[in-house]
Amino acid sequence: MIVLDASVIAKWFLEEPESSSALYYRDLHLKRKEIIIVPHILVYEIANLLLYKNFTEKEIISVLESLENFKIEVISLNFSDMVRVAILAKEREITAYDAAYVLLARNFGCKFITADKKLYKKVKDLDFIELLS
Repeated sequence: MIVLDASVIAKWFLEEPESSSALYYRDLHLKRKEIIIVPHILVYEIANLLLYKNFTEKEIISVLESLENFKIEVISLNFSDMVRVAILAKEREITAYDAAYVLLARNFGCKFITADKKLYKKVKDLDFIELLS
């Protein structure tokens, strides 16, 4: 089981550096060799990214349907979790969005992979976090 953030999953749909590394994790999941879990915020982040990158309506629908078809485990955090997210975000000086991914990986005892170098620098001392390479 692994947590991938939006910076990694976006690379499934955009030609960017490290896209092939991101696709590696997608393919592991599709072959049922790895389970990808994400906090519910991922859906909003990807939808927002698609708007920001000027995807057409048809492309937006296609990407979001693909995400649903990949059967990624979308986990909702409860209010108790959100308290811990807020505290973690404050302690690490990261966004609550980023802290949700970190907390999810911590809660499930699994690896968290990000392509966000600024985030990674702030949390790299946590032994379950890796930078996509």
